[in-house]
Amino acid sequence: MLIIYFVVQLTGYFVQTDWSGDSGHIEWVDTSSYFDFDLIDGRTTKGNLKLYTPSGVWKASKELPIYQVNAIQTENNGIIYLGCGVDSTRVIKLGNYGDSIIFNRVFKYAWNPGQVLSMLKLSSGNLVVGTERGDILLLQDTVATSKIATGYKVQTLCNDGSWVYAGLESGKIYWSKTNGLTWDPLDTSRIPGTINIYNIKPINGFLYACTQSSIGQGQIYKSVDGRDWTIVNTFTGVEAVYSIAEDYKHNLYVSTGYNGKIFESSNFGTSWQEIPSPWQTADFYSILCNSMGEVYTAGECRGALKTAKGMVFSTKDEGISWDTVFEYPTGALPTRILAMTQSNEGFMVIGGDTTVCFVSGYADSGWLVSSVYDAFDTLPRINNSLKFINIHYTCNIGDSMKVKVRSSKYPDSLGNWGNNVSNDSNPTKYDGAKNGDRYIQYKVNLKTNNGYKSPNLSEIYIKYSIDIEEPIIDSIILSDSSVKWNSYVLIYFNKYIDQFSVNSSNIDSIFRLNNNHSWRSDTGRGIIKAPGEWITPSLLKIPLSTLRIGSGEGYYPTITLGDTVYPDSYVVKDTLGNPCLQPTIVSISVKPEISENNEKLYPELSITPNPFNQLSKISYSVPFKSTVSIKIYNCVGRLSKVLVNEEKEKGTYFMKLENNNLTRGIYFVKFIMNDKIMGTKKVILVSVKK
Repeated sequence: MLIIYFVVQLTGYFVQTDWSGDSGHIEWVDTSSYFDFDLIDGRTTKGNLKLYTPSGVWKASKELPIYQVNAIQTENNGIIYLGCGVDSTRVIKLGNYGDSIIFNRVFKYAWNPGQVLSMLKLSSGNLVVGTERGDILLLQDTVATSKIATGYKVQTLCNDGSWVYAGLESGKIYWSKTNGLTWDPLDTSRIPGTINIYNIKPINGFLYACTQSSIGQGQIYKSVDGRDWTIVNTFTGVEAVYSIAEDYKHNLYVSTGYNGKIFESSNFGTSWQEIPSPWQTADFYSILCNSMGEVYTAGECRGALKTAKGMVFSTKDEGISWDTVFEYPTGALPTRILAMTQSNEGFMVIGGDTTVCFVSGYADSGWLVSSVYDAFDTLPRINNSLKFINIHYTCNIGDSMKVKVRSSKYPDSLGNWGNNVSNDSNPTKYDGAKNGDRYIQYKVNLKTNNGYKSPNLSEIYIKYSIDIEEPIIDSIILSDSSVKWNSYVLIYFNKYIDQFSVNSSNIDSIFRLNNNHSWRSDTGRGIIKAPGEWITPSLLKIPLSTLRIGSGEGYYPTITLGDTVYPDSYVVKDTLGNPCLQPTIVSISVKPEISENNEKLYPELSITPNPFNQLSKISYSVPFKSTVSIKIYNCVGRLSKVLVNEEKEKGTYFMKLENNNLTRGIYFVKFIMNDKIMGTKKVILVSVKK
């Protein structure tokens, strides 16, 4: 899964909880799918991203001790069940993706129940088997038990999540409420006017039945519970409907007999339209849709001289064009493909009138480009503060993956991909990602060395930070000088400020005062002695003395202790563009002090070296007698240690910062005087004392 978290200052992880194409994409602009993909399943189970499309390279299984495969069921880890027939009734279990036979179970009764026509793997692990003679059998491990003799061919088995259904010749339906242990005919006994049920499948809360009518027409029926069936459609010029499937867009497809027609419905079967067929004269016994949006159909394709061959076709564009993915030469076996399935893992198995089945594994690699992520989508303001920290990804042992990242200030102008980003590194080092951007996108390539086990991306996150915290004025200190023209004001900000010019013409608008007070005089006349001086990027000094007029004393400023200062948010911003909005009271009044070297003494905090390993030094200056606190907080704002909390005389102090009881990481040291924050420093502890 892909993750992004926020703290203010926002440290984020690019959050995605799954790759299933549903509401799990809570942090994506495009919540329906990926931007693009090739051979990677973007709509699979939650928390997994894997290759899913068969490669089209087929291998024959272990030679089977019987001719003809009519039904196939699969499990994970390469387990394949084959329902076989012709001269005996068998279920063969293959392992290692068809390379070995685990067991060959032959059903022997006083009379031969005929070939296996259908199978269903249950959640219990048991296998339900339907036979040509009408027996429904239960295979528990290798022990088979006959559960009921219906007297009709059992041609399809399905499970709707509650009950198990068996579709029979003559339109009869049996069901089991006991997971295959007992069976009963449904109340209505059969679908009227039907001589064969070839396939029953649960789709969107309904049961759909593919049938052949008593007058030789292909039809589809629908039921809520298997009891009452209503006809959905009769297909003109079609002798039978053999199979039905649904794609991820909820389009329905049916495969038919004789004329090889394929039909599609985009409204749950209300109306149907014929789509181009991959072969003019064919019986398509199977059709399936996978999570990649591909449709596969397979069966017996006949040529001009009535020769036949087994073939499999696929389409990625809802039947506009078809590709041949499996074919045997004319006259070679199998002439018919009677069964086809794709496992949950993604490998595909087909079988027909031959002594082997055929298995196709995955393409060995595939790639995916994510949809574009807006890092500021839910935030109150946008600035250029995004900074990439690192990227981390995890895949299966033995698999490999490559990741590229790119970013942009605009969603429609993402640049070229950078180089492959090493795991647990900063993506800006690889060209594609740039600090200060807003939109993020990644590209991942999955690769496996085992064509039958898909590589699986289980986690990926791109970590970054965003600062949308408004700067505030921590404190305003007014000097109380008997010599009015030597007075000044110190304004302490909690963050670095984008430095601006302060002078007599703009001071009263940039830092507006209440009570009609002025930084210049009660009438707004006079000028400040000199432009404002940035002592540090977070400390502004404003001299207050006015011009003297002749022998008079001039126009004195009226700012005083207790005044409220209203900063102009269009001017007063931090270096990232976040506005300063909060008014602040002039809360401290002091006498200006001169140090021994004739320099003003201001509250100041310094930490060196930074980052540090075992030891760092803290120095801080106290301009007047004050209660001083120096506290250390971790990166999530939790207090880790109190270094100082006592009254201090005016002066400069030094102390050691050791890594005792601190773990490696980022910390914030706060310098507080008289309950006002004078400064905050970020420190990085690289290693801890052993």
